[in-house]
Amino acid sequence: MEHAVISGEEITLRPAQKSDCEILLEWRNDPETRKYSFSSHKISAEEHSRWFDGVLVSKKRVLMMIMVGEERVGQVRFDIMDDDSEAEINVTIAPAWRGKGLGSIALRKACERFFNERESLRCLRARIKKFNKASINAFHDASFKEAGSDSQIVLMVLRRHEI
Repeated sequence: MEHAVISGEEITLRPAQKSDCEILLEWRNDPETRKYSFSSHKISAEEHSRWFDGVLVSKKRVLMMIMVGEERVGQVRFDIMDDDSEAEINVTIAPAWRGKGLGSIALRKACERFFNERESLRCLRARIKKFNKASINAFHDASFKEAGSDSQIVLMVLRRHEI
């Protein structure tokens, strides 16, 4: 994998912490994020806090913050399926950092790390709204392949041996 650097700073990932709750809510309620989300309603602070607290203790969800230097620039979440062989991936890039190529770099790094940490994991999948061309391109650039679509959604898949 290429050395992941942007603006002279290395892109890293770290586990989400309680202190990330507020910025994640801000990103989640950003109009552009909501436009591409499957749940597009505005989230209240209380609803988000309950969800976030559940994610932090969940054995079936992994939430990582994408960092450039010390700045939080996005998040990657993995929702692990019941048999632990598959997970669905979700990524959000902070509004100020969109369009800089960060998404595909962070996706590659997160997927590589997640596959390395979970031996039973065989496949990652992403469901993306068809009109979300930036996300589709970022997933393609991160080695995901289109595995199907309907009138609204594109399914992208990355298998362990393809990373």
